[in-house]
Amino acid sequence: MEEKHKKLTKTPYEYADLAYRYVQRVQSGDSAVDYGTGELYTYVEMHTLSLIEDYPGITASDIAERNYRTKGAVSQILNKLEEKGLIRREKDPQNARRVCLYVTPIGLDLSQKHKEYDEKHMGDVLEDWISLFGYDAVEKFYAIMNYYIESYPSLLANSMKEQSETSVNKKKK
Repeated sequence: MEEKHKKLTKTPYEYADLAYRYVQRVQSGDSAVDYGTGELYTYVEMHTLSLIEDYPGITASDIAERNYRTKGAVSQILNKLEEKGLIRREKDPQNARRVCLYVTPIGLDLSQKHKEYDEKHMGDVLEDWISLFGYDAVEKFYAIMNYYIESYPSLLANSMKEQSETSVNKKKK
């Protein structure tokens, strides 16, 4: 371990692994949830749907860039959401090449149910964390996550590019 990291209790790799496991735990893999509609939806589907609700007219490219996913992966998610009647695509009247995304009334209802679910479940987690670590520590944790996301986009973009190239190379073989 480098000298500048000596005061840390873990190696940089151990911190990276911990961050990875945290994200996996939060996402719960590809497990699906019923948000009160009788149908199961994945974490990625729901956060994509809510992103479209929050930013009407967003494009698939915008979603891919924001979520560090390939356009192909986003396209698959959008196709599922569209097949289920949760979103609609409209050509931008000022730019025919640009396709904008909007939630349908059914999609809006589901997105709001998803947000209520997250409010409840994450609210419970936050309550537990605050009792264990205090408000300041919880705020600092999220400040650090936000700083990482905002300050190191090239790391995440490079990771996404590598995943895409690996996938393309596998298909060629």
